[in-house]
Amino acid sequence: MKQRTLFIILLLYSFYSCHHKLIPENTFEDKILLIKNNPKLYLSQIDTTKQNYINNSKEATSFLLYSLTLNYINNDYYPQKEQLLKSIHFFKKENLIQQQLEAQYILAKIYRNEKNLTNEVYTIEEAINTASRI
Repeated sequence: MKQRTLFIILLLYSFYSCHHKLIPENTFEDKILLIKNNPKLYLSQIDTTKQNYINNSKEATSFLLYSLTLNYINNDYYPQKEQLLKSIHFFKKENLIQQQLEAQYILAKIYRNEKNLTNEVYTIEEAINTASRI
């Protein structure tokens, strides 16, 4: 009886832990919603020291969210273009369409700020093509 109870407890624990790992803590869309509603709160919740290192899509997403947050707080803020282009590369590679669209939006704003109409239009056209895949 004691072994059976212990077995059931372990079984329930394993079901809970497996199920818990399948549910993501916050989706990208949830984080975007938080940024739009309260960017300063989101900024206070993240580690801002690692935003310049982009080696994968997770780090690219973190950089993008950080950049969007700062852009919502200060409309004149633009992230490093090279980092943004690197992020877009990872988003394309892993087919992360929502992240890619958000990054292309910021990139188009950077080109507009630089008065580079050719690249701005090209980025917008790319974003339209990306959005059509949804």
